[in-house]
Amino acid sequence: MKTEPFLNSLDVLIMSIEVSIK
Repeated sequence: MKTEPFLNSLDVLIMSIEVSIK
């Protein structure tokens, strides 16, 4: 998958948001 870097960044962003919400 060529979008791996993008997905990785998105994953980190989502995780950050989830932690913030919790």
